Amino acid sequence: MTGLLVSAQSVGGPRLSLQQPSRDEVTLTWLGPATGFGLEQTGDPTLAGSWEPVPTPVTEVGGVISVRVSTGPAPRFF
Repeated sequence: MTGLLVSAQSVGGPRLSLQQPSRDEVTLTWLGPATGFGLEQTGDPTLAGSWEPVPTPVTEVGGVISVRVSTGPAPRFF
């Protein structure tokens, strides 16, 4: 992993899990349904308005929702 990836939980939101299937990718998973919640990311969680939706499509298999994201040199928070 080249950058730091951190999961920040929102109150009442689904619990995120991080796995690294390869050097260049991380998979984030959570249990569904997660009605009303979307996966967002930022490079700096202290900046107001810096959170944005993760553009990678999510998949759901057997009640588990997942998304694979590429790692990079800069830290990202989800």
